[in-house]
Amino acid sequence: MVVRQIFEVTEVLSKDGVFMMIPEVRICALWTNLKFDADQALKLYRKRGTREQLHGEFKIEMNAPG
Repeated sequence: MVVRQIFEVTEVLSKDGVFMMIPEVRICALWTNLKFDADQALKLYRKRGTREQLHGEFKIEMNAPG
């Protein structure tokens, strides 16, 4: 099995779009054996918790246990 690493590095700008003197850098690193390209893998990673989050919110609203 082949496992790839995918990195996404983002430099965060100030609210008015100016580079900061001390840059804030965000790094997203994934390990995957899926045959998707990097963009598709990152998109799937970002969507991974949306179903569980909605399910958890629904359970809270219904006062369901666990």
